[in-house]
Amino acid sequence: SRSRIQLRLPETENVIENATENATENVIVIVIVIVIVIVIVIVIVNVIGRNGEL
Repeated sequence: SRSRIQLRLPETENVIENATENATENVIVIVIVIVIVIVIVIVIVNVIGRNGEL
């Protein structure tokens, strides 16, 4: 049973590494999306502010 556990450990480490890599990628994507949304909102607010009303 010990040999099986030793064989499974590197696999779980790889899974954890892949999960953390995917998590960081997801965080980056989320941050980019949030920034884009904020920029769009600012542009819309500025356009509405200049025109006065919708």
